[in-house]
Amino acid sequence: MNRCDFFSIMQIITKYISEAKAPNQSELIYQLFMEFANEHEDFDFDQGRVNRWLKGKDGVSPTIIRFYLQDGYAQYLAADI
Repeated sequence: MNRCDFFSIMQIITKYISEAKAPNQSELIYQLFMEFANEHEDFDFDQGRVNRWLKGKDGVSPTIIRFYLQDGYAQYLAADI
């Protein structure tokens, strides 16, 4: 049985992006969380943090999670995916 967590989902997504079109890790996360990034310009998507998220070593920031848990905000995430 496979886990369904951020790491697993990102593995699937990146598997289907061609290497020629693949953005770097920070740009990929920025595009994924674009609505959050637009509303929280002061949030730092630093490479170390993003790398830990994509490798499954850390969970996604609770600030981002709370943002998308607000009523109607999951639609923004779905649109950006």
